[in-house]
Amino acid sequence: MCLLAAGAGLLGWRAFVPHQNGGVVLVLAIGVLAILFFVDGVVQHHA
Repeated sequence: MCLLAAGAGLLGWRAFVPHQNGGVVLVLAIGVLAILFFVDGVVQHHA
């Protein structure tokens, strides 16, 4: 559920960023999502 909220937040943030910066935003978004998936997996593993 947290990942869905984070994804929606990234999509909303992306809509406000100029399209010429799309490549940079995409890389940042992928990095953030990767960290979120990692943290979410660690938390669930230890829960």
